[in-house]
Amino acid sequence: MVNEAATPEVSRMRDEHLRIRGSVWLVERNRLVPSHALFTATMHFLAALEPVLELAAQIDDFQRRHFRPYMIGVHLRRGDFVAVRPHVAGNTDQAMACVDQVMLQEPDAGILLCTDDGELRPDGTVTPKEGVVEKFRNRYGERVVLATAREAGNVRDSHAALFDLVLLRRTQAFVGTYSSSFSDVASVGRDIPKWFVAGGVESYRRFDALLRYSGLQALMMARDRRIHGAAREWFVVRRAFEAGLRKRVARVKRRLGRL
Repeated sequence: MVNEAATPEVSRMRDEHLRIRGSVWLVERNRLVPSHALFTATMHFLAALEPVLELAAQIDDFQRRHFRPYMIGVHLRRGDFVAVRPHVAGNTDQAMACVDQVMLQEPDAGILLCTDDGELRPDGTVTPKEGVVEKFRNRYGERVVLATAREAGNVRDSHAALFDLVLLRRTQAFVGTYSSSFSDVASVGRDIPKWFVAGGVESYRRFDALLRYSGLQALMMARDRRIHGAAREWFVVRRAFEAGLRKRVARVKRRLGRL
């Protein structure tokens, strides 16, 4: 396992097996690859990708009917993030603060909102609904449009993600979800104002407050620092603690079941 921050020249490594954990483009300028050539080539290939003619026509039609001259693209990732990255998923307020900032300069801007809040996951479960769309429409009204099959009409579900992605890359400002690869693809290589926001879901924030005010957060951070020899981010420490706690509870249940 290689930490991305410690591999400034990963393209020159000759290790037989190399694993890098991160949610960033390894080819992005000033990231891990010293040369800009690979990034430039990647952006060239990305720009050359085009949807099939039928979908391209639907995207163009949607843009013609719903886009204002200046559009703010917003992608708020939910889905499995609600469970595996709860410190990120509750970012609606942070996203709206960024939108407000753009609208100070562009008061007539439209908002292209893409989110999987409350939608069906591939495993058949439903993402807990926060009400992202309702919050945006209550605040910004008719300037909010959804680039999904729900409002695009005849766009098939299998094409919905590409439909969103292409339209997001046609906006003039972008607000995405921190550590979401979809947000990265929607904005990478684009010289526009862009932000990547995170914020804990309500249950995550409540438990955080309990740990903080009780003093347990400081104790957990100190213990983790002793074990690993360096300070790690709080959400990493908390996730490790919760995983260990779940294992202990499972062991207790197994023991009780044998009695």
